This record gives sequence, C-alpha cells and structure tokens, in this order.
Amino acid sequence: MAWAENNTLRIPRVTRPPKIEDFINGTPREAEVQVSDFRQFDPGDGAPVSQPTTAYLSYDDKHIYVAYVCRDDPEKIRARVTRRDALLSDDRVSIGIDTFHDHRRNYWFDVNPYGIQMDGITNNGVDDFDFDTLWYSWGRLTADGYVTLQAIPFKSLRFPGTPVQNWGIVLNRMIQRNKEMSCWPYVSRRLLPGWTSQFGELEGVENISPGRNLQFIPYGLFSRARFLNPLADVFDFRTENDARAGLDAKMVLKDALTLDMALNPDFSQVESDEPQVTINYYPVPGIQPFRGNSFEGSLGFTLRPGSQLRLDKTYIFSRLGTAERSSPAAAVGVAIFNNHILRSKLNYQFTRELSLRAIVDYNSVLPNSSLVSFDREKRLSADILLTYLLHPGTALHIGYTDSFENLEFSPSMSPRLRRTGFPDVSVGRQFFVKLSYLLRM
Repeated sequence: MAWAENNTLRIPRVTRPPKIEDFINGTPREAEVQVSDFRQFDPGDGAPVSQPTTAYLSYDDKHIYVAYVCRDDPEKIRARVTRRDALLSDDRVSIGIDTFHDHRRNYWFDVNPYGIQMDGITNNGVDDFDFDTLWYSWGRLTADGYVTLQAIPFKSLRFPGTPVQNWGIVLNRMIQRNKEMSCWPYVSRRLLPGWTSQFGELEGVENISPGRNLQFIPYGLFSRARFLNPLADVFDFRTENDARAGLDAKMVLKDALTLDMALNPDFSQVESDEPQVTINYYPVPGIQPFRGNSFEGSLGFTLRPGSQLRLDKTYIFSRLGTAERSSPAAAVGVAIFNNHILRSKLNYQFTRELSLRAIVDYNSVLPNSSLVSFDREKRLSADILLTYLLHPGTALHIGYTDSFENLEFSPSMSPRLRRTGFPDVSVGRQFFVKLSYLLRM
C-alpha cells in the first residue's frame, strides 16, 4: 500500500478490480494508494475532518477506482434511497478530476452511503449539473459508518491522447449535520474563486484509452391518447396512436471537439414536472386593451416519512390587477384574474433504479367578468410515471395521465361546450411507453 505524499498521488495499476466487500471485510487488495489527511473547507477552513475518513485509489485498463471508508455514528448519517442527482442534502463523498490539468475545468462524481450517484462538471468555478455520464457505484451502511466504491470508465472521460497522463485531483467528504465539507488536498476558501487550481497531482496513470469516443442512444416511443374534440356536434372523443423511433449520437474528435447528431430527435420531457401557466386574456367589448400589474407567491413544504418516500405540497397564487391609467372602467389594483395552483407530488424510490412518481394538480383561473372575456377554468389532472433508470441513456418510462375540466355538453346551446362549477369531466388521457438504450464504442 502506498500513501499520499504532500499533494501528489501516485496511483497503482491493478489486474483485479476491487470490490466493496473487500473494504467492508478488511480483505487485502492487490494494490492501492491511501489518503486520510482530509482538511475542512467548511466550516473550519483547514481544520481536520471531524470524522475519520480514508480513501483508496487504483486503476486498471478500463476504470479508475476510488473507495471511501467513512467512520460515523450510523444514527446520525443523513442519506436516502433517492433518484439520481438528488443528493445535495445527503452525506456523501466525491472525486474531482481535472483530466487536461488546465486548472479550470474538472469532472466530479458524488455518491451517497446507498451508492446513489450525482455527477457534473465545474468550469471556471461554475457547476454544470446537466452533465450525465455512465459510471458505477456501490454503497453500504456499516456498524461504524459507511463504505462506498466508485468505478469510473475512461470511456466516460475526455483526456489527452498521450501515453502518460498528468491529472489534477481532489477528494471530498460532506457531513450534512455539521454543514461540513472536507477535502484532500487542503482546499482553502480564502483562495476562491480558484477551486480547480488547488487540486493535487495525480500521477501513475499510463497507457489508457477512452476508446473510439462514439456513443449511440436509440429510443422507441409508443403512446395512445384519448381527448375531447371541441369542434364536434356531439360529446365526442378522438383516439390517436403514435409510435416513433429515433437515434441520438455523439462523437468526440481530437479530445476536445464534440459532434452531436440526431435522427428523428425526441423532444418529449417525460420526467419534467414543473407547473406552468400561460393565460391569454382579452377585454370585454367596449373596453380598450389595458395594462396590468402582476403578483405571484408560493408556499410549499416537503415530508420525508422514510428514506425512500418523499411528499411535496405546493401552492402557487398569481394575480393580475389593473395598473395606473390602464382602464377607465376600473380603479387601480382591481383584480383582472386570480390563478390558483395546488399540487401534491409523491416520489417513491423502490431501488436505485426503480422509482414511482405521482402528481395531482388542481388549477383554477378566476377572471373578473366585468373586465375580461375569459371563462372560469378549473382543471384537475393526475399523472403517474414509473421509471427504471439503469444509467443515463438506458431507461424505461411508463406513464399515464388523466385530465378533467369544468365542462358540460349542451346540444341546444351555442357553444355546445360550456363551463360549469367543478372539473368532473374527463377531457383527455394518455398512456405511453418509452425505452432508450446507451451503446458506447
């Protein structure tokens, strides 16, 4: 076993990949470099890490490995079985790698005690959370803390095509109850915004290849939708089936240039769940168009009854009122319309890969009929999404949505569809299945 010297790690090459059981059971490994001199970045700049922490690093032809043995009171560890990239409130460990050693840009890979992943890129001190790549992680709670293991494929990194690599590296541990972040090597808040420039040196990585730097993600999508036809003479529903397939491709040229290609690209956002409201209104006859002042407020809370369950309640209120000299028919501040959104969202993470999301939304738009020609609209929708996410690019989504509005059909009146008091009429429902698969060369 080798130890870190000053701010330099010389990492050994192994022929047998380490396993997380090796570190839990104390089984001797083939070779590794050990790091234990972690220093706080927050809250005590330069103070020793508050809980014993040791990292072990090695590599082989395809991966770089980092294992953490973190001592702590199991009752005080904050960690959840949650979806990928949702770890900001969890205890976790991390490795940052500056593969071009330019002191400006680095990859980072975080993992919590359950092995849940979060990754990104930091560029000139700015974090990019949209970066997602393929890597492997394991995590296990133990009687005296937790142990994690990360295996990062060289195919998931971009680096110079030289026989000998010289990278920057930082190792981190986050302890949430202390609001603590500790690093090796010592990274000081006093030297910010220089983050990557304070990394240590990683040596010993030789004769590795990122492969052909080709990535393909074919996908297939099938949906069946049933929705109300507002132009029909009877209370009529239309049914449409949609089946399509496509391909996203990525190619890295000369280490730094990336070429993205798409065949029949998929623009659906099956996991997007942010409430959105768009309202167009028109003055009643006899009133000229006028300006309004808007106000918006929101209130919400989150419950976590267990490590796998999360409940979110959100209330959003929007109000548009008349502005000064905007309308001769109303005083300043009179409501043009009020909009209420009440949302309940449930997330249950069965395993690292399998999750269920359910959303119930109530949305009402209540206009001032003396100022605008706009009907009182009330909508109630339910959305269920089952996701099996093996890793970024390889996923199965199964979803169902049903929407209700405050409508009734009156064949003797014009228009035949008119608004009522309660959203109890189904106006549309959809079922879909989407499958994608990541291929890398």
